[in-house]
Amino acid sequence: MAAMLRDKMPTKKLYLFDTFEGMPATDPTRDLHKEGDFVDTSVESVAQYHGCDARCYIRKGLIPKIFTGLEAERIAFLHVDLDIYQAIIDTLKFA
Repeated sequence: MAAMLRDKMPTKKLYLFDTFEGMPATDPTRDLHKEGDFVDTSVESVAQYHGCDARCYIRKGLIPKIFTGLEAERIAFLHVDLDIYQAIIDTLKFA
């Protein structure tokens, strides 16, 4: 996505959201993963992997609080790859 934006839509922003601290508490009746899964990541490794540049904004935190300050942004494309039911619902409500 970062490469496509760089080549085809150079004025668009790319936002990436993650806890970068692994899964928070989960609901075992709805979620497949448990607290602490995916703890082995970092902002730096994700930025490098995705080829992020100045138009790439990486936000660290929990959904929905991580969306604070972005209420006026317009979403052109939304890719939701979350593993927690409530985080998915909160993301769709924000979008």
